[in-house]
Amino acid sequence: NWELSADRANASRRELIAGGMDEAKVMRVIGLASTQNLNKADPLDPENRRISVIVLNRKSEEALMRDDATTTTLSADAAGSKLLARQLAGPSPAMRAAPAALAASAPKP
Repeated sequence: NWELSADRANASRRELIAGGMDEAKVMRVIGLASTQNLNKADPLDPENRRISVIVLNRKSEEALMRDDATTTTLSADAAGSKLLARQLAGPSPAMRAAPAALAASAPKP
């Protein structure tokens, strides 16, 4: 599923560039696989195989480039996209801590 998701994201990027978009304008291409299903009851629902194209205005792009996630998150949330706001903000503190917690709980050789 991860490979298909990444392939879909890259194919979309290639189509945008083939259509005339400046390649330097592509900031990130991510395949999310089954991590953000719209239909959680049916992971195989075609609705879950989608792409999101996020177009930033200059102010949001500059905030993102300054690594000012708070401003970018607020701008995205004000635009009515809480999912976008969460994606731009990055992983939650719990998700960032998960690898360390797993490493700490792993049996020692």
